[in-house]
Amino acid sequence: MCFLNGQNNRCYDFDGAKITSRFLTTYYHQYSSLAAFGNEFLMIGGNAYSSGNYNHRRTVEGFEQTNASGTLRTRTSHPLEFSHGGAISVPNGVITVGAYSSTYRKRVYLYTGSWTYLGELLYATTYQTLFAKGTTIYSFGARFCHYNICK
Repeated sequence: MCFLNGQNNRCYDFDGAKITSRFLTTYYHQYSSLAAFGNEFLMIGGNAYSSGNYNHRRTVEGFEQTNASGTLRTRTSHPLEFSHGGAISVPNGVITVGAYSSTYRKRVYLYTGSWTYLGELLYATTYQTLFAKGTTIYSFGARFCHYNICK
């Protein structure tokens, strides 16, 4: 669990009974997207309002578990100021969908160590949960998406 209310740079472990502070990120990631990439847990963008620095909305950090500790690394920045968007792990990387950065976005990117622009959705979208089935990615509960389901 990461970036709970007022804890914009802290992640926790939850074992079903107890919450334990796990690690601190270098940057604030409130309203970021989270996804697995290889052995890493990626934190993509987010609002940096709490830190007072808006330049971190493109920041991507990766946390890799190594034995009892872990390593935090800054990764290639997202091409957009990325907050309130969706992210999903796919076999060849991480896909991000939509976002908010002064306007609502409909761009789709693939992360494989660097970012590749894949295309655009029909509608701008944000605040969504992504789900993959086969080669189709569904976006549920998305703001601005007709009937709240896009694919």
